[in-house]
Amino acid sequence: MRLFRKHRDNRRLHMIGDEERKRYMRNRKRQDTSKKVFKGLLRPAIHLFSLSLNIVFLVMLLLSGLATQISPEVFVLPSYLSLAFSLLVIINILYVILWVIRLKVHFIYSLFVLILLSTNIQNNFPLHIFSSGNKEKVLEDKSGTDVTIMSFNVKLFDFYKKDQQGRNSTIDYILSKKADIVCIQEYGFYNDNSFLSKDEIDYFMRNEYPYQHTLYAMNSNKRSSYGIALYSKYPIVRKGEVKYGSKYNLTSISDIEINNNIIRVINCHLESNQFTGDDKKKMMETVKDADKGNVSETTGLVTKKLSKASKARAKQAEAISSTIQDTNIPVIVCGDFNDAPASYTYKKIRGDLGDAFTSTSSGLGITYNELPFWFRIDYILHSKTLIPYDFKIDKVELSDHYPISCKMHIPQAE
Repeated sequence: MRLFRKHRDNRRLHMIGDEERKRYMRNRKRQDTSKKVFKGLLRPAIHLFSLSLNIVFLVMLLLSGLATQISPEVFVLPSYLSLAFSLLVIINILYVILWVIRLKVHFIYSLFVLILLSTNIQNNFPLHIFSSGNKEKVLEDKSGTDVTIMSFNVKLFDFYKKDQQGRNSTIDYILSKKADIVCIQEYGFYNDNSFLSKDEIDYFMRNEYPYQHTLYAMNSNKRSSYGIALYSKYPIVRKGEVKYGSKYNLTSISDIEINNNIIRVINCHLESNQFTGDDKKKMMETVKDADKGNVSETTGLVTKKLSKASKARAKQAEAISSTIQDTNIPVIVCGDFNDAPASYTYKKIRGDLGDAFTSTSSGLGITYNELPFWFRIDYILHSKTLIPYDFKIDKVELSDHYPISCKMHIPQAE
């Protein structure tokens, strides 16, 4: 195309007089100069804009990484950004690739922050490509005991639903998995003929699980309940509670005897963000159509609820962490933390414990399945003396959470 234009211009020059030819050449020279100036200004402007955006996303990633270290009660902004941690990591990786391709030294900035936050990245997106997920360690120890642990936020057993025989799909699912210990959050019953009652729950569960530890929230009564429950095939020798004064959220302590080993199982349900159906609808409308949704109103609503809940979870996490620190026997912590792995809540509770998912599995491990909050917020943490394997996230549509489970190898006590 460029050769064609040059040939056309040469033909035109031969067809006009000397004065016109000179005038044409001057105009042509001016146009070429303008194009060069424009290109000379545009390239640096695009480069500066890209670099500025990179710095913005880099600072956001750095702040989101600080969420694990700073309590929301002190500074709440990092806790908001921690929800976007995985996305910010991906954006900064793309910037590293961009600057490397363009042979610019700027790639060092994002690369440095990514290396700095490598532990957070591993917690959010573990990779075990060439690992069998602790199975070799388990096979080496023939003397220990293996138990299956399940944690499941059952959403009130799908709001107390039952069929004509009184059966509930969630209970049937739990029984079919034959886990040795089951930690349930949002446990509940409604003593009315049309809904699932406590007697019906007990009837179906007692044969498989003779031992139970249940705690009820402040708003529970004889007619209906809301709380947490732990079911065990092994004897519960001590029951307790981590008290933090929440109206709806609870944490139980169950010391369970498993073949002469005492294991402490802590079942948690931490403060919810309390987004209603209408709240989620507003958020989705704003995401899909910013002109239609009231961006300012929706942002204010979301940040207000996130701030309140994250500060409440920080206090609850500190109380649970204190209990773990005071425990001198192996610990398993199960439950719905209502917070992502990049959060202060997760870091505070985990402390020196292992995470069954990050040590055996790969990927994001999403456990909450309702838009727009696809996150890993359900966990099985454990003392380092215990060895997890076969971690599973079962993607069944029985609740707004997926059930999680793993096998836990308990070495024989000396």
